[in-house]
Amino acid sequence: MLIAAAAGLLRFTHLDWDAYQNHHPDERGILFVAQTAGENPNPLREPDGSARYYAYGHTHLYLIYVTERLTCPHCDPLLRFQRLTVAARALSAAFDTLTVVATALIGRRLFGDLAGLAAGAALAFAVLHVQQAHFGTVDTGLTFFCSACIGVLVSDLPSRRRALVAGLCLGAACGFKLTGALLVIPAAVALAPREMPWFAGAAGVLFAATNPYALLDAGIFLTSLSTQGAMVRGRLDVAFTRQYTGTLPVLYGIEQQIRWTLGPALTVLGYAGLIGAAGTGEDHHRPVWVWALVILLVSTVPMVKFPRYTLPLTPMLALGAAWLVAQPKASWARFGLAALLLVPTAFSALGFSTAYRSAHPWNTASDWIYRHIPAGSALVTAMGDAEVPAPRGDLLAANRYALLPIDPFAEPDDPGKIEQMAMVLAQGDYLVVASSRHYGVIPGLPDRYPQMGAFYRALFAGDLGYRVEAIVTRDGTLPCVEPPCPDQSLRLYDRPTVIVLRNVERLPAETIQARAAR
Repeated sequence: MLIAAAAGLLRFTHLDWDAYQNHHPDERGILFVAQTAGENPNPLREPDGSARYYAYGHTHLYLIYVTERLTCPHCDPLLRFQRLTVAARALSAAFDTLTVVATALIGRRLFGDLAGLAAGAALAFAVLHVQQAHFGTVDTGLTFFCSACIGVLVSDLPSRRRALVAGLCLGAACGFKLTGALLVIPAAVALAPREMPWFAGAAGVLFAATNPYALLDAGIFLTSLSTQGAMVRGRLDVAFTRQYTGTLPVLYGIEQQIRWTLGPALTVLGYAGLIGAAGTGEDHHRPVWVWALVILLVSTVPMVKFPRYTLPLTPMLALGAAWLVAQPKASWARFGLAALLLVPTAFSALGFSTAYRSAHPWNTASDWIYRHIPAGSALVTAMGDAEVPAPRGDLLAANRYALLPIDPFAEPDDPGKIEQMAMVLAQGDYLVVASSRHYGVIPGLPDRYPQMGAFYRALFAGDLGYRVEAIVTRDGTLPCVEPPCPDQSLRLYDRPTVIVLRNVERLPAETIQARAAR
């Protein structure tokens, strides 16, 4: 109970981390679809009947809609999108808390009481889970039903009932994201061949009942999945996946886990424990390490490796660490391993959560700009980045400032592009860098962006006449301009670093261009 309470506290507090401004793009896109679910229950069609490409399962949308309607059926319709945001984030927090409970129960069944407590506590304090539970996206629901399925597969339920319940879990997981279909692999190693038809039937019936338009509008649904798959494999070039160019399969994901998302203790002990458990050859915990291997490969081998893709893996890592904790015969050794696992992981989670107490940097930076930059000033902003300064009450940047856009990702990346940017910078009074979306990616792509890489080096060295006027951050972290850096998605939505630079030297465009090309 204490572990569940701690997990819930970390996940349900600060659901207003962005003052409900919907700074997470996936969350925002999901809610745009969910808000019309009552009048238009087909997520694959716009209200006017035209095709709408939506790559996730539909159960999640219906849950958000129903939760919002049940909790506030007569509330102000003007605040409906905010209520949907609250509902989506609360559901995400609830699913992730339930995943902690499920992981603890699996650990206790497989490895004993102490291991169960260690597994649950490790997951409760996993930074990646604390963060993702604050986003109204599909990943926490997917992870819960995947973990529940593994729990059923290792349970002592009668064989047919076990197959049916595990199949229902797979069907529910696919209602969030089709990654859940991969549960058929651990099911195949845990269930007898005669039980697989019951498993598949239960999964198919539940998925069809809760996602009917995936079948009724199968063409659009499959096209949505195909487009998403092309993006993940790197066949579809989009700006927000360019950070993964040249990253190493598997190793990139594990590095992110060690450095930022889980910490070295949970990551190292988790993988060591899974390898050790697999080496025993025991059948009863085979679904755990098989599922861990499946998710590790599908989330870290393709070109696109968002850390959230590894979320279903983390409960298995917690179970692997728990297996390791349970191995020593001496109680002092078991408790020592548990402390080694939990103490640093807990401190990381507490530090991460504490940062949510301060306002979102985009909101804080917007307030600072409206207070300190005179009306009529020319602000240089980057296309494709967040809108900073954002609207704040009656204050609107377009009505107060002259906004001069630049496009760092524009191609071709040649001297002509830098010439145009130099002309804009020469006219600007301030440059607002809302996040690391550009400078955190471009230096790692020297073949694609040779000019912009030099531009950013000159800018941050002060060679272009602009000096830092303000840095706004949530947790005191300075901009990361040289690798290794955390994955963009780990900081971009809830803890970006905003840099405001002032044009102090008033250099002519020709000088800026020459210095940027050094």
